[in-house]
Amino acid sequence: MNLSDKKLVFVTGKGGVGKSVCAAAIAWREARKGRKVCLFELGSQSFYEAFFQTRGIGYEPSEVVPDVHISLLSPESALREYVLHFVRVPKLYDVLFHNKVIKSFLNATPALPEISILGKLTSEIRGIFTTFSWWIVSAQATLWLFCELPRDSRELSEPVLFTSSLIKLTWSFTTQPKLILFW
Repeated sequence: MNLSDKKLVFVTGKGGVGKSVCAAAIAWREARKGRKVCLFELGSQSFYEAFFQTRGIGYEPSEVVPDVHISLLSPESALREYVLHFVRVPKLYDVLFHNKVIKSFLNATPALPEISILGKLTSEIRGIFTTFSWWIVSAQATLWLFCELPRDSRELSEPVLFTSSLIKLTWSFTTQPKLILFW
């Protein structure tokens, strides 16, 4: 699959504006076009279990309808996977990251949950970029700040935030909920 055929989309905004439903509709539409889609849900509880009338949505993507997979990402799981990619000793990770001092430090670190999730989504650690052609993220309100960059329509194709070997950043804006399109 050509890199230009791949997309990373964030649907973000404040709570209760329909982000999850909008993200699911985009995923469904793209799957009907024959694309293999992974819909990422951020947090510890799944909205999509009830929405798709299924059980057991977790960290590993699982197919809920043909060509639509869902993964429930938490900052803790993304950070754990990232650290274990380098450390490779789960017991050492547990000793280092499950003590009160480090937990307090991590909880007080500004934007660490968002950075760990963004790092997860833009990395090749799990090979998700070879498995799916579209990644759609139903993002919590704390990712709203990424929507507040310049919105002039002349700037929609200029890379502004990320540099990555896999993706170029492009913005697409709607009213509520906001849509951020990466490719």
